[in-house]
Amino acid sequence: MLLATLSSFVMAFVFGLTKGRVVEKFSSWFTILPLGLFVYFLSHAATVIAGSPQRFDFAWIPSFGVNLSFYIDGLALLFLLLITGIGTLVFAYTHGYMHGDKKLHRFYSYLTVFMGAMIGLVSSDNLITLFIFWELTSISSFLLIGYKNNDPASRKSAIVALAVTGLGGLFLLGFAIFAGLTFDTFSIQEILNSEQALNTWTPLILMILLFAASFTKSAQFPFHFWLPGAMKAPTPVSTYLHSATMVKAGIYLLLRFNPYFESYEVWHWTLLAFGGVTMLYAAVQTLFHVDMKSILAYSTISALGIIVFLIGVGGTYALTAAVAFILAHALYKATLFMVTGIVDHQAGTRDITALGGLGKVMPIIMGIGILAALSNAGTPPFFGFIAKDLVYEGTLNHGSWEIALTGIAILTNVLLIYAGFAVGLKPFIGKTNATLDAVKAPKFNLWWPPALTAILGLLFGLMPFLADGLAGVTALAIGSEQTLHIKLWHGFNTVLVLSLITLALGIGLYFFWKPNSKKTSQIERFYVLSPQGVFEKIYGLFGQMSLYLTRVAQNGYLRNYVLMIVLALIVAMSVHVFNRRWDYLDNVVFTSLTMNEIALSLILVISTIFTVFSKSRLAAIAGLGVLGYAVCFVFVFYSAPDLALTQFSIDTLTVILFVLVLYNLPPYLRLSEPKRRYRDLGIAGIFGVLMTLVTLEAYVESTQRRSNLAYYFNENAYTLAKGKNIVNVILVDFRGADTLIETAVLAISAIGVFGLIKLRIKENNKAHVS
Repeated sequence: MLLATLSSFVMAFVFGLTKGRVVEKFSSWFTILPLGLFVYFLSHAATVIAGSPQRFDFAWIPSFGVNLSFYIDGLALLFLLLITGIGTLVFAYTHGYMHGDKKLHRFYSYLTVFMGAMIGLVSSDNLITLFIFWELTSISSFLLIGYKNNDPASRKSAIVALAVTGLGGLFLLGFAIFAGLTFDTFSIQEILNSEQALNTWTPLILMILLFAASFTKSAQFPFHFWLPGAMKAPTPVSTYLHSATMVKAGIYLLLRFNPYFESYEVWHWTLLAFGGVTMLYAAVQTLFHVDMKSILAYSTISALGIIVFLIGVGGTYALTAAVAFILAHALYKATLFMVTGIVDHQAGTRDITALGGLGKVMPIIMGIGILAALSNAGTPPFFGFIAKDLVYEGTLNHGSWEIALTGIAILTNVLLIYAGFAVGLKPFIGKTNATLDAVKAPKFNLWWPPALTAILGLLFGLMPFLADGLAGVTALAIGSEQTLHIKLWHGFNTVLVLSLITLALGIGLYFFWKPNSKKTSQIERFYVLSPQGVFEKIYGLFGQMSLYLTRVAQNGYLRNYVLMIVLALIVAMSVHVFNRRWDYLDNVVFTSLTMNEIALSLILVISTIFTVFSKSRLAAIAGLGVLGYAVCFVFVFYSAPDLALTQFSIDTLTVILFVLVLYNLPPYLRLSEPKRRYRDLGIAGIFGVLMTLVTLEAYVESTQRRSNLAYYFNENAYTLAKGKNIVNVILVDFRGADTLIETAVLAISAIGVFGLIKLRIKENNKAHVS
């Protein structure tokens, strides 16, 4: 399993190195990767459906409880098959859709990372590794959405998507850490199976963090606005992102933790509220857009709202409906997006008001679009019909709220039927626009992937037993009390009547409602009040605040930076010092001073005063040198000769460097005002007093009880690191990673300095550099 997950990242690196004609010639073979992963995960299906989840554990950072643990149950398997199955078709579709793109190798690299991140996310059983994969999906989607980096709109959409989903990632990190501390484990399965009693506020805090992470990722109102903007990405990205990957990550998270939180009423009512508002709001938005991808984007948001809504409804019917709807939606939405891409690729536009009659030149694409639209509409015998029936079964079994919940579901589905036919049917019927006379039928490598997903939507409807086993075990994994078998025909009942009414109203709305750009402009007048408009205002305020803080705190003067740092330390230490009892000062024991210590103290005081009040830079440097050497003698007196030698070397080098740098500067001038000098004197005095108090506290603590850390180093320095000098062992072995990073920083800085020294700038470029 680890190899299957990491293979995507390895191949992404390989794809990124592959350029030019190699990509043009062999990109069709890239499909082997997702296809192989699909076959691998499919090989686990029989075992998982039989009720035996697969677990894989690999040690990573066991001391912190962070391991590469993977758990494949029904829920994980459903998403893994969708990610790799739809991924196979998207890879194949990309070969035809983006043929000739000069950066195709880079696109495949991003797409492969995206797939690998989603695989790791849905199969991970460790909250920390889940968070890592979660953030990888955000970063890779940012690269994919902003793939056309020369387009300002693409760049803006990518940044907005990263900002919103990145914010959710912070909440997920908070959830992971808080849950790990609460349950003393990062294992998701151990948390779900935990019977630990929690106080009143802990579950509420966990739910808030989980909601924030899931709603931002899965575009729930009011965080939905990033998803329509993501339509700036190439169509293969939109297909993958909307049907099987990015936006389903938040849904996965809610489904995964539903068994633990389903006993809390606030869990259900929150999901009902956000899901209900999202599904209805986004469905209404589809009426006011004429761009095919925009219509599909809002219909995806509505579909995600339906799934969240069903999780909130709860119960066997609703949870089984959520599982069936995830599969049905993935199939018909992938089809509709790929059909949209074909229309755009061949006709050069996605505006449904400018399209018509394309069925004459693209009859196969028209047939594929109609199949997807019928599945989206819930027409028998498509799998979408089964999913819609289960939705109504779930709402009708909710008790006193069944009428209201069913009414919301019917209204949403009516609007979504219109959206499906507007994309899957309208561009292909009616009169042909004169500007589209030159449109030609697409090649086979462009239309066979959507044809396959469209046929599967019909096949799963005619033979629902193909999905029955996986749907049943998935429903059990997300909290269903029993298995509900999926079947096409339930007899003549209320649900069938509601489905037929919904279908009739949806078709009627399609013929009645005539979209145009005027209606789109009317709704855009409310942009300022929309969540995106509010977000952009807040974004602008952050920019203004950042500019103000930069002018105040980061104004380019080193003295100002030091002042800010010292003030921050004063605040931090003041909080600590004044929250402690001062009786520890009673335990401070002053031993008799030796003549060496008295002399050294006098040297420290005199050199400090001399440095501060000196009117010569060189004299001040000399005073600092004396001060540094006096500190070296402190180390000598207290048996730390290695530190003393290090300090001697550093102080000598520092004095020499300062002399070389400052020697040619003009005479020292006192430019600061007296009031600023008094201010600095006061701040320095306060800082010194606080440091003294903290030092005395540390001294008392060290004398009253032995430090566990000191004991550990003393006992293990020689046995583990084979070193007799504890300080050196700490630096080289116990703090080896920190020292390595420090060394890397110095090396990078040295390379930068060397580059600046060797820099040769042409005369015509010097003005730009300066």
